[in-house]
Parts: sequence; C-alpha cells; structure tokens
Amino acid sequence: MRYREVCGFESHFGHHPRALGDDGGRHTGRRADRRPRDEDEDMAQTPPQLPAAYTRYLSGRDEKFIETVRPALQQSAADGLYGVRVRRAPDEVQAHVDSTVPFGEIAEDLG
Repeated sequence: MRYREVCGFESHFGHHPRALGDDGGRHTGRRADRRPRDEDEDMAQTPPQLPAAYTRYLSGRDEKFIETVRPALQQSAADGLYGVRVRRAPDEVQAHVDSTVPFGEIAEDLG
C-alpha cells in the first residue's frame, strides 16, 4: 500500500518518509544519506585568532566583562576591517565593531 493511500497526502515532496532516513529527516534537518562534514568545514567554524592588542585588552579582566566584549572582538577579527569600541558605565559594558576605529585597536569610552 502506498503512503498516499494510507495518509491521504504525499509527504516530503512526494517521497515516502523512509526515503529521508529512519527519522524522516525531522530530527536532523537533513537527509540521512548526506555526507559527513570534512575537516575544512570544521575549520571554517573555528573562531578567528584575535590580534595581540585584543588579547592584551582581555587579560586580567573578569569573566563577565570578557563574555560581553569577546563577541565584538571576534567579529572584528573575522572581518579584518574595523576595530572595536567599548563603552563602560558604572553598571554596564557594551562593545561593538566601529568603522571609526582602525582594525586591531580598541577605543574605550567611559560614561
């Protein structure tokens, strides 16, 4: 008996769910026969190496500060175009890539 006859409609663009693997492709979001990722794909997802100035800036800082600032530093390093502006207030820290700051540098505003 065909899948359409049992359920009344075709699933997965006309394919039987088993054509997508045992889970019907629902849990993994990809076909069961998809090739495994190779090392080049894994390398593309590793965070970029931070410039020395960024590493020095983070040294000695508390973990919360580092967790707040690091994503902007990583984005700057990945793009390689602009530096980072960090704004520090008594109760908060904000950081973003800033086109007015040269790449590899950090501008800090106290507010």
